[in-house]
Amino acid sequence: AYYYDPIVRTTVALDGTYLACAAAGILTSADAATPLTHKILTGFRDVAYHPSNSAANAIAKYGVSIVENNPTFGLRVRHGLTCNPTSAETQEISVVRQLDYVSQRLRDVMDANIIATKITRSTLGVVTSLITNALQATEESQIIYGYKNVFARINPNDPRQIDVVCSIRPAYPCDYVEITINVTSSLEGF
Repeated sequence: AYYYDPIVRTTVALDGTYLACAAAGILTSADAATPLTHKILTGFRDVAYHPSNSAANAIAKYGVSIVENNPTFGLRVRHGLTCNPTSAETQEISVVRQLDYVSQRLRDVMDANIIATKITRSTLGVVTSLITNALQATEESQIIYGYKNVFARINPNDPRQIDVVCSIRPAYPCDYVEITINVTSSLEGF
């Protein structure tokens, strides 16, 4: 990356860690579901490497996020990826962040309300209610698309442990829009 230093009035070459820090700043300032794709990295003039689309696709296939100098928007993240390109759930950084956010939120709720309390006949119902409420709040704040199948049980091998299972659907980023244009010579309907 290149940065213009106004003190010495020259452009300075910076390594990719500075771009990574700028991208991390964008991630931390947005909610967990906001994609990194097409976010603008400010404060930089250019990138040293300008791959073709096919070269950028080949690099991204291995889980490398590309920063491009877009003539309209400036320096931006071409596609916010993780290093695990095996599926949409592991490849998209916003999806991974949502899963991490939900996991941490549910752990916090359990830690504040259930851990270090006695397990009674009503505990499983309380756990299910707490998890459901936390997931509902996460859905309403548009961190996830939705959830279902919240289930709690006492672990059959350790009576001190409660196992909770639920399903969530992340708010996937829109990476592509396919447009089909039909051409007709007929004036009918126009």
